[in-house]
Amino acid sequence: MPRRILEVLISAQNVDAALDTYRRNLGLEAIGCVEGEEGHVKVGETSLVLLRPDIARQRLPLAEGSGEGLLGLTLEVEDLQEEVARLRRHGVEVEGPTTEGDLQVAHIPPQFAHGVPIRLVQQP
Repeated sequence: MPRRILEVLISAQNVDAALDTYRRNLGLEAIGCVEGEEGHVKVGETSLVLLRPDIARQRLPLAEGSGEGLLGLTLEVEDLQEEVARLRRHGVEVEGPTTEGDLQVAHIPPQFAHGVPIRLVQQP
């Protein structure tokens, strides 16, 4: 079972302008940014990750469209292998698991989560 929402992935054509909007309108400060490509805003334990659309397609290949808005969720799980097996027993299609850096990762296509791609991760 998912432990927490690790990230909310959001596509933005102009990441820097979007980060400025989040700062001005919501008082949220950006951290860990790559100018023009990716920005992070912390809300409690959850990160809002703003990505330029081309970067987003690399990071979350199951996300559809190239516009702006919600791309998907990253959920942290304690045991990825067990979670993938549980999902598959319930008829959910899951891609992976694979390794991305230090993370074990699996992807749930949007048709299995009411249009929202979900990325499951197990941290070391």
